[in-house]
Amino acid sequence: VGGRVAGNTTGAGGAGATGSAGGPGGSGGGISNSGTLTLIDSTVSGNATGAGGAGDAARGGNGGDGGGIHSTGAASLIRSTVSGNVTGAGGDGTSDGRGGDGGGIASVANSSTLMLAGSTVSGNTAGASGGGIYAAGDVALASSTISANTASLNGGGIRSDGGLATTANTIIAGNTDS
Repeated sequence: VGGRVAGNTTGAGGAGATGSAGGPGGSGGGISNSGTLTLIDSTVSGNATGAGGAGDAARGGNGGDGGGIHSTGAASLIRSTVSGNVTGAGGDGTSDGRGGDGGGIASVANSSTLMLAGSTVSGNTAGASGGGIYAAGDVALASSTISANTASLNGGGIRSDGGLATTANTIIAGNTDS
């Protein structure tokens, strides 16, 4: 209750050996969750995931997902802020790797769940989709604000990719994507 996770960076992906693809960047710049995570009155800010490694006559590695939080389990944020986080770029190669998803939060498993209540996700940047939030599973937002996030591909504010997305009394505004 009432913590701060700030200024962390995961490692970059390794360069590919001769004829091999580059490695992926590390995910979960601030927090990596594979169980149950509950944040109350907390801040996750200024974190970054690693860039993908360069491929050698092959594809570059993908950037890490979840600049602030990477979750494959259940995550709940109550009266918390996720801001100023960024995902890594894709590595160079015969075809470039993809940037990371979920600049602020990446809830990446189809069975994962994400719940925000009275929380703010703002000023985050994704190298691919979901500038604020990328959700493969279910996401529920109540009395929250998702604003001023940016994604290089789609879903500047939120990219819901297969799960159920619900909102109540939530502002989603001022987000951009390409």
